[in-house]
This record gives sequence, structure tokens and C-alpha cells, in this order.
Amino acid sequence: MTSYPPASLDSGIELLRIESPLFELYMAGEPLHETAERLALHRDADTGERIPAQFDVQRRSPRLTGLRVRLFSPQNGALEPWEKGMPAYPCFYETKSYELTLIKADPALDLTFHHENLNLRRRIKPRGRSVLSGTLDFGSEIGQSELEIRLNGRAVLTITLEIFPAKLDYRRDYVRLMEEVGEEAYDLSFDFLRRTYRPTEETQTPRQSLTEFHTILRRVFDRLESAMARIALHPHHRLESEHRLLESGRVRRTDRSSLEDLRRHPQRLRADEDGWLEVDAGAAGARGPGGSGRNGSQQNAVRYVPTHLREARRTLSTDTDENRFLRWMLERTARRIETLRGELKSGRFGRDPLPERELERMGRRIGTMLNMDFLRETGPMRRMNVSLVLQMAPGYREMYKVHLLLLQGLSLREGLLRLSLKDMAQLYEYWCFLKLHRLLAQRCRVIRGVGPAVDRSGLFPSLIRGSRSRIEYEHRASGARLSLLYNPSMLGRSRPTTEQKPDLLLTLRRVGGAAENVFVLDAKYRLDPAVPGGSYDSLYAAPGPLEEDINVMHRYRDAIVRRSESSGEYERSVTSACVLFPYADEKEFAGHHFYRSLAKVGVGALPFLPGSTQLAERWLDERLEAAGLPDER
Repeated sequence: MTSYPPASLDSGIELLRIESPLFELYMAGEPLHETAERLALHRDADTGERIPAQFDVQRRSPRLTGLRVRLFSPQNGALEPWEKGMPAYPCFYETKSYELTLIKADPALDLTFHHENLNLRRRIKPRGRSVLSGTLDFGSEIGQSELEIRLNGRAVLTITLEIFPAKLDYRRDYVRLMEEVGEEAYDLSFDFLRRTYRPTEETQTPRQSLTEFHTILRRVFDRLESAMARIALHPHHRLESEHRLLESGRVRRTDRSSLEDLRRHPQRLRADEDGWLEVDAGAAGARGPGGSGRNGSQQNAVRYVPTHLREARRTLSTDTDENRFLRWMLERTARRIETLRGELKSGRFGRDPLPERELERMGRRIGTMLNMDFLRETGPMRRMNVSLVLQMAPGYREMYKVHLLLLQGLSLREGLLRLSLKDMAQLYEYWCFLKLHRLLAQRCRVIRGVGPAVDRSGLFPSLIRGSRSRIEYEHRASGARLSLLYNPSMLGRSRPTTEQKPDLLLTLRRVGGAAENVFVLDAKYRLDPAVPGGSYDSLYAAPGPLEEDINVMHRYRDAIVRRSESSGEYERSVTSACVLFPYADEKEFAGHHFYRSLAKVGVGALPFLPGSTQLAERWLDERLEAAGLPDER
């Protein structure tokens, strides 16, 4: 592992300064993270230089002129002038607090701070008439985050920051972790109302979640409104023939169907010697003026005048397949918005009024669109016809594209849309379970539960915990039976003391064995970097899991018990308890005290990251190899 000289970690270092005629904005905090520096994270593999970070300052109002931006450079250790297009480097990290201060040029200015996350919005408060200040803490959430300054409720400045992880490499480990989670359980990568986001693009998915729908709808709603306004100016229509029964003197235009109607309804005729319609006395035929009857004789012809005639009119109708599609699409979107509002009201994020107001506003605007004149007379959609109008006509083309976007899911790659991510600690826990399942599936035959059980019933997809997440396997070589559970509750109400809920529980029963071997695996998104001169470095000489997490493994081994069938007494059921933690240097950790303790006493730790699973696979292979040996019991 490459070591870099420690940098100053003064929490009061100014990281960002923005000066304008309306206000001055400052952000201060620690520019470096001691764990990231100790592990040499976020650096180019070839040169060792720091990788670039996403940073942008966007002027949103013409009133904001003469912006001067200065950004902290970890390369030089000082504030430096920054302009659009210039590089930026990591200086904002997870689990760190950053003080934001905004000083108004005029106390009368109605300047406010905005962020999509309610907790961060509430942290920045007025301090007197001229100052807004507070502390921003992004927790374990990483990715891009937008800070917005508003004047009279309208955005005038947007600052885009990139929050970096402190325990794994952003470009290498994090991206691969997200891809592997996405391969196994697509929806678990997604959440919203978070502090950060990752750029995304659309992709085909058979199971779009409400979260994805909401995220896409927010980004395309302005396009939807613009397209509908354009269509309302020149809606698609068709010519239709309309027939009305009128008094004959009021009829302006007739066609052949008018004569056919008189033949079916002779009661609408009255005899008149000046009439223009001749009918044979024997009702053998009828002819108009100057015509001849079927018999070619006019001796018995009687002239008639119609009292009423069917008038033929050509009218414009907007009841077309294309407009029916628009109505169906808008009604479907409105229903999903109502579903989202219901989920928000019943969920834990219902306290934030911003999403509720946003959804209510979109619902009202869709209602206004549905009341447009050209949509009022459209009927229900009975078929989907992707006509040239939907593909090429102005407005219709844009609406069809929006419809396709709303049907699609999101892929975690660079692209059009953005999506907020789950807390990194939660995501790492998910990945550990999904990765362990994949490793077992490569070595065993899955006999029950083809994959992780995902709850998609609400707004926030998540792994199902407990017995419903159980996946069972059969080892191909030995025939041993295994099962993997995510976050089970041990013993339920029959527990002798307190409930135990480890992250992962792996059980193994040998062929013909009487008892199961139980292995506890706990995912901990934290580690001690073993800073030189510190107590951890003096004891273990290398980064590793926290001592308190190892003590939790001892607790699990003592607290998780089962009742003996023979004696009825409680006995320990856990064979081994292990911490899974994010660390990439497996070669170094192979000599760590807590790796050796795993073989000695069954309690220890294993590094577990994408591309760094060899020690964990070796441990798993040893357990499976032992399963093929005769049961000593």
C-alpha cells in the first residue's frame, strides 16, 4: 500500500468562497479525510495523482453578475481562483461536517438556501438579518449534491459538489459495487430524497419502481408541458361526414345517402306537381328531375317534394388515435402521481412537504392538460398505433419520447438523468449479501430461492429481511446443504435473553450430520486506517476492522444459542463469527492479527470489496471442503 505524507486536517480551512454583488458565500471544513489519505484512495493508478472531482457553479439569474469563485486545491493546499472548465479535486467527504455561511449585501434581500433533502435544508438558518449559516453533514451518502441559493423563491445560483467516500475508492471499488448490486437487485441502487445523486441514463426494465418513475417524471415534466402547449395550437384532426335531419328548405348540401334515406322513409314525402322527385305509382322506382324510372315510362309517375332531408356536413374531429393516446398517457401518469402521493403520506419521508407539493403541482397541471378543448371529446384508447404523426409531428413526437422515457428504468452510468442513492453503509450491507449469494451459487446448486427477495411494494425498494430472504443450496461435490439469510431475527420470542439480528447468517449441514454449523457474517462499512503513531497502528501495524466490531462478533457467538434436543439446555450454535469490512489490500491483511484470529478462535475479519474477495473465497472454500469430511459428532 502506498503511503502519502499526512496533510493538515484543520476543520476550519476555507474550502469554497463565492463573491457576488448580492451576497458572499463561504464553506469551511476539513479538506482531506485521514482514512482516505492513509489508504491512498481516489488517485490515478499510474501516476498516483488525485483524480478530478465534479464541481460546478451555475448562474441561474441575470441579476447575479460579476461572480468570483475560489476553490480549495488539495494539490497546493490553498484557495485558488476557479472558472468553468477548470479542474477540481476531492475535498468534500462522507461523515464530515462543513460549515456554510452566506452574508447578504443588503439585509432586505430575501435570500434562502435550498436542498432537496429536508434535513440539509433545515440546517441552514438565518442568523440575524444579514447572515444565513449552518453545518452540512452528508453522512455516509456519496455522489453529487446540489446546493441552491434562491432570491424571492427563485434560484439564482446552483453549486454542484461531489462527495467522496472515505473507505473505498470512488472510481474503482464504488463503481464496481454499484454495478454488481444492479446486476442482482436493480431497484436496490435507487432511493430518493437523499443528499447526493449519481448521473444516470435510461435503460429498458421490466419492473420500473415508483422511485424511478418519480425521478424521470421530474426531469421530463417541463418537456411534457411544452409539448402539450405546442399540440394545443395545432392538434391533429380528421375530416368526418356528419348527417343531420333538417327541413328540406334549410338543407344546403345532400349526397347519395340522402336519396337512400328517402327510400327507407317514404313518409317524409308529400305529393306536389312541381316536385323535383318522381316516383312511379306502382312504387317500382324513383328518379330525380329529368330522370327516367325503372320502366322507362312517365305515364304513372307522381311528383313529390321531401318535407325533411338528411344534410351532409364535413366536420373536423380531434377524436383520433393519436389524441386518444395523449389522453391515456396523461391519465396513466396522473394515477401514478396519486400512488406516489399516497406512498409519501404513509412513509417516513412524509414529513418533508416539498415532494408532496411538487407532486400536487404536477397533478394539477396534468388535470389542466386533460381539460384542453381538443382532448375533451376524445374517447378511450382501444389500440396503440405508432403512426407517422406520433413519430414526426411537432409536439406529438416529443410526447411519444416522454412516454418511452417514463416506461424505462435507469442505469447507473453517465447520461441524461440523475438519481439519488442509498446510504453507503446500507448499500455495502446489500452488496455483501448479494456477493456472497453469487459466490455460493458458483460453487453450489441453488435448490430454493433463485435470488434475493426484493420488496417493491412501496416507494423504496429494499431487500426482504428474515426467513423470507432464505436461499438454500446444495454443494455439488459433497452434497452438503447450506442456507443464507439476510438480517434474520434469532430465536424470536423464545430467545433466552435479547434478540440478535446479524447482517448475514450462513448455515451448513453435512451429509448425514445431526447438527448445523452456523456462521455469522456482519457487514461493517467502517475501518481503522491505522494512522502512524496511533494506538491501532502500534497494536496491529495495518488498517483493519474496529476493535468494537470484533467484540460484537464475540457477543454474537455467546448470545446466539439453541436448545439441545437431548438435555433441553441452551448451547452455543455459532461456529464462527466474522466481520466483513471494506479494504482492498488483501495481501497486507493476510498477516493481520484479526485474520489469524479467525482460524484460531473462530472470531475475526475478512476484507470484502469488488475485486478483493480472495480471502473470503478461501474461507468459504475451506468451510465447503470440511463439509465433505465425516461428521465427527
